[in-house]
Amino acid sequence: FIAPDQIIENAYLPINGELFASWLMLPFHSDLLVNTVNFPMTLLGGIACYAIARELGLTRREAAFAPALVCFAPVIYAQITTSYVDNAVFAFCAASVLFTLRYLRNGQRADALLAFTASGMLLGTKYTGLPVVGFVFLAMVVKRMLSSFAPGRLCGLVFAGLLLLSLLGGRQYFLNALEARNPFYPTPVTLFNHV
Repeated sequence: FIAPDQIIENAYLPINGELFASWLMLPFHSDLLVNTVNFPMTLLGGIACYAIARELGLTRREAAFAPALVCFAPVIYAQITTSYVDNAVFAFCAASVLFTLRYLRNGQRADALLAFTASGMLLGTKYTGLPVVGFVFLAMVVKRMLSSFAPGRLCGLVFAGLLLLSLLGGRQYFLNALEARNPFYPTPVTLFNHV
């Protein structure tokens, strides 16, 4: 069994999304199930959208429109039978926003860990998830600082967040920094007129 060529050809890009497709290749040693990878991802994103709407105070009936509007949007619906990673980005983004909202509301550590887990998966799926991950991390730290400034708890939250982000999404950035001297390779990054 040979690894999918897609992973080898895109060696410098985040590969968490492709790993899900690769897992579906294992049972039959072929790509028979690969195009079904976005069904559970879209379902996860839809459930997260519903939960976000409920967190924001909508009734059950009103909240039911949120996943319907998002999941049946042409960009999401058109990719549901492909192995593109955009639906995974949508699902992990929605999940990280959901658990961040819950953490901001009640301050439960489990919600913070789930938000960091979803953010780590998002970070390792596509470069476009980086701004969302930054906002999630910033919101968590600010919430912890404003609720009760205990340096030990703040350091614990920052350490746990960075650890989860690094373990789940930082692999490719680390490898790119070592091999190409640019964590976002092939996207050029210039700092003070130097690449």
